[in-house]
Amino acid sequence: MRELSVGRRFLFAALPWVAVILLNCTQTAAAQTHGDIVRVLAEEKTLGETMVALLNQYAKNDQTVYVQGIVKYAEAKAKFDGLIEQLKADLQAGRNPGQSPQFKQALQQASEKRQALSAFVAQQLTHPTGNTKGAPVVAAVAELIPAVSDAAIKLWYEFRDAKTAQQDAIRQQLDAQKWLPFERFAQTGANP
Repeated sequence: MRELSVGRRFLFAALPWVAVILLNCTQTAAAQTHGDIVRVLAEEKTLGETMVALLNQYAKNDQTVYVQGIVKYAEAKAKFDGLIEQLKADLQAGRNPGQSPQFKQALQQASEKRQALSAFVAQQLTHPTGNTKGAPVVAAVAELIPAVSDAAIKLWYEFRDAKTAQQDAIRQQLDAQKWLPFERFAQTGANP
């Protein structure tokens, strides 16, 4: 029997993950409570951290790809952490995030960076040397933004009517959705 090249073995092993990633990039749901924004942010965190698992498992031996993946993860993490901080600032100031230009900009940037990370990893797993089309990424960003924005507006209504203890709990739930630093996975070799 002919032995498969490393690239082909990599492709066959990673293909199920790529399908899951691409399907999840386009899924969103209507928001109703502060739990909805926590859920949406948790989904984004999981998808981002899953990219770490894929990079650790399949790209660690290709230093160029691995470093590019680390950079893309760090950019996405920074934007999502910034989005969470902007949301908390808007809530604390009593501003409707749906009317906050800073929140809208942070949301757009965070969405684009996470999608860029997912697209990069998917491209490396399916076409390490080729090009892929960007349309699914653009569509996924377009779907994510309304879901997070709607959830943030509903959270604002809930937050402004909440007692201090409830507001503190909401802030803690939002903080828990910040992405882990890449170093945490690289040091231990652990996956999210």
